[in-house]
Amino acid sequence: MIYGGEATWLGSLGGQIPAASEHEFYGVDIDLRSTWMAPSWSAVATNLSRHIIRVRSVWIAGMLSGPLVSQRTERLLDFLRGCRGEHGLRTIVIPRAAHIRRGSSLGPHIRQFTAERAGTVPRVAVGIRAADLGAERGHLDHLRSIRHLAEEWDLDVALDLTGRVSRDWEAEAAIIRLLPRLTLVRLTPESGSRHVRHPIAGRSITTRSVAILADQGYTGAISVASTNHPLRSLMASRGPGEVEIMARDAVLDQYDRQRRQQHHWDIPKRLIPPELI
Repeated sequence: MIYGGEATWLGSLGGQIPAASEHEFYGVDIDLRSTWMAPSWSAVATNLSRHIIRVRSVWIAGMLSGPLVSQRTERLLDFLRGCRGEHGLRTIVIPRAAHIRRGSSLGPHIRQFTAERAGTVPRVAVGIRAADLGAERGHLDHLRSIRHLAEEWDLDVALDLTGRVSRDWEAEAAIIRLLPRLTLVRLTPESGSRHVRHPIAGRSITTRSVAILADQGYTGAISVASTNHPLRSLMASRGPGEVEIMARDAVLDQYDRQRRQQHHWDIPKRLIPPELI
C-alpha cells in the first residue's frame, strides 16, 4: 500500500512524504498532472534523506505548454532522475492519447529517460481516469483496446479511480479487462465523513474495485490518495490523515479476508466498516 500524494501548482509537496513515512506507508505515488512546475528535487531529497520511504510512481502530463517549457521539462526530468537513482522509482504514468493536448510533448523525453539505464529502470504505464471514461458508451471495449495497445508496446496500465466516477462505470468488468497489464490503482477514501465530498456511487465503485482486485489476486500497487480540498492547487496536503489510514487498513483487511477464504480458515468479524473504502 502506498500513499497518493499530489503537488501544488508550483510543485510543493509540503509534509506529505514525512507524514506517509510516519504512518508506515510503503511508498508514495505522486501526481504531477496538474502542476505547472515539477517539485524541486533538492527539496524532496532533503525530506527523503530523513525518512525511509520510496517514491514508487509518478503521474505526469503528456504535454507542457506556456512559458519556460524547456526549463520546466528539465526540472521534471531532474526530479525523475533523483527518484530513480536514489529511491527506486518503478512507474511513470502518462495519459492515454485522448488526454494529450497541444504543447511540447514529453513522450520523447520519457523514452530517452527510460533508455538511460541508470539506477532502476522505471516502467511506463498508460494512465486511465475512470471519471473521464465511465460515462462513455462502450467504455469496456475502450479499456480492452488500451490493454491490447499496452501489450503490443510492452507498457503497463495505471487506473485512477479518484474524482466523480460515473454510475455507468462497471468496476468488476473494468478490472478484469485491464489485467494482467494493470500494475497501479489510485483511489480516494470515501467514507461519508463530512470531509469527503464524493457521491455514494463513487464509494460503491471503490469498494467493488478493491473487492475484485483482492479476488483476482492483484499484486500491483494500490495508492490511497488524499481527499480533495478546494485549495489543493495552492496548498499541499499535509499527508495521510485518519481517513486515509483507515482506508488503507480496510484494503488490507479485504486482502486478508480473501486469503483466509482461500485457505478455508475461520474468518473473524470485520472490524473496519466497508463504507470506509
